Amino acid sequence: MCCGSGGGMAVNDIPGDRRISDVRMEQVDATGAETVAVACPHCATMLDGSVDAKAEVTDVAELLWQGVEAKHDSA
Repeated sequence: MCCGSGGGMAVNDIPGDRRISDVRMEQVDATGAETVAVACPHCATMLDGSVDAKAEVTDVAELLWQGVEAKHDSA
């Protein structure tokens, strides 16, 4: 799901009660996830700025690197 920034929502003042990034993070929080994997720098920025986010926003490349490091450390 898009955070909205790819469509310019980060720089547009769109009428509404809630920001798209806050809606997306509420959806994430409802799943109980502790981490949100993003592949887009816009999503990382927008979701990091969410007001009441409980989950950590992490780029998929960072998750891959953590896996590589963990494999290397266990070898």
